[in-house]
Amino acid sequence: MKFFFVLLLSISSFNALALEVAIHNLSSLSSNAQNTVSIWVNQSVEKTQNTLGPLKQTTLPIYLKPQYFAFEPVPWATVKRNNPDGLELHIDRYASLNAFTKDWTLYHELSHLYLPLLPYS
Repeated sequence: MKFFFVLLLSISSFNALALEVAIHNLSSLSSNAQNTVSIWVNQSVEKTQNTLGPLKQTTLPIYLKPQYFAFEPVPWATVKRNNPDGLELHIDRYASLNAFTKDWTLYHELSHLYLPLLPYS
C-alpha cells in the first residue's frame, strides 16, 4: 500500500512538470532580459502549480509584449482563451528578476487558467 501512494505521488509530480511553457516574442529582448524573463515565467508557473496543482493543459503559450517605458514590471496582462489557453503579458523590458518575482500579475493570470470559461449569454 505504501508503494502505491509513493507511485501515485510520483505520477502527480510528473504531471506537474509535464507542462510545456512556450514564450513567444522572447527574442525581442536582450540576451540578459531573455534569461530574466524565462527564469521568472518558469519559476512562477512552478510555484503556481505547487500551490494549485497541475494545469489541465500540456502547453502554455505566453505572449510577451515588451514595453520600453513602464511604471511597473507587468503593467498589463490578460488570459488569451484558445486551444490551448495562454497569457498575454505586457512587461517592462528592463525589469529585474526581483521586480518581476515581487509583482503579483503573473500569478493572478495563471490562477485564471484553473477556472473554466463559462458560456455567458
